[in-house]
Amino acid sequence: MPRYIIECDDPSNIILGMKAIKSLMKSEVEHGCTSTIVAFEDDSIWYVKKTKTGYSARTAGESHE
Repeated sequence: MPRYIIECDDPSNIILGMKAIKSLMKSEVEHGCTSTIVAFEDDSIWYVKKTKTGYSARTAGESHE
């Protein structure tokens, strides 16, 4: 069973971490990606990567457009 690691400051962001991991899983199947950066509407940016035992997602900051 894969292991999922989500690193974030706000516990309410765990859902976004899981969405970021799902995005990587989809990209992995379609394009062979093992890491990606995912941005969400709340301006949070997530770095997601495949690890030896599963997946890891962490907030990379906020976009300042």
